[in-house]
Amino acid sequence: MQQFQTTIQELRDANLALKNENDHLKDLIIKHIPQMKEDIASLAGRCAATSKQLQPQHTVAAAEPQKKQPGDDDDDGGGDGGNNNKIHGERTEAPEKTEAPETIEIVKGSGVFCKRDAWKASIHTTSGTAMVRTLLLGTFPLETLLQSNLNGGKPKRGDGEQLEALDPGKKAAIIEATMKKWPHTTKGQLGTAINNKLTELRARQKQTK
Repeated sequence: MQQFQTTIQELRDANLALKNENDHLKDLIIKHIPQMKEDIASLAGRCAATSKQLQPQHTVAAAEPQKKQPGDDDDDGGGDGGNNNKIHGERTEAPEKTEAPETIEIVKGSGVFCKRDAWKASIHTTSGTAMVRTLLLGTFPLETLLQSNLNGGKPKRGDGEQLEALDPGKKAAIIEATMKKWPHTTKGQLGTAINNKLTELRARQKQTK
């Protein structure tokens, strides 16, 4: 009986801690999601502008072979061949890829990026579970989170709907980043925190319907 009461108290303490974390994350969502939408719209505009700037290069490269004179020899190693090689070289040279300044790479070399505001908030959290939850919200789109759990499949709680697994590369990156700051936190604890957050998001969505 004593052990049962102790377990209940531990669950109550854990529930209180989760509630505090949820309140903190709720504030982050309210403050930062509108800014995230603006950032996405801005990035889309930049991509469209870049596409328009690159279009004339492809047009010139495609039209260039038509300038060849009727008497030219295909095997000529002179002018036209050199020009064609130069053109092809220009076409195959990929523009340097840059990430928007609003994002930051979670783990160097991982290729996984998080909203900068969410990253800044995560490093000021008070526990590993709070940090991984914050990174989760800043790394994945909300639509993806509502349709996923840690490893996919049907959740133990809820209505038993089939869910998708989170992207393994992104999942590994946010867990690794969290464990660097909170080395005594286990992967199991972080995985549970992620699943709990995903369950909470789905429950909130159903309440708003």
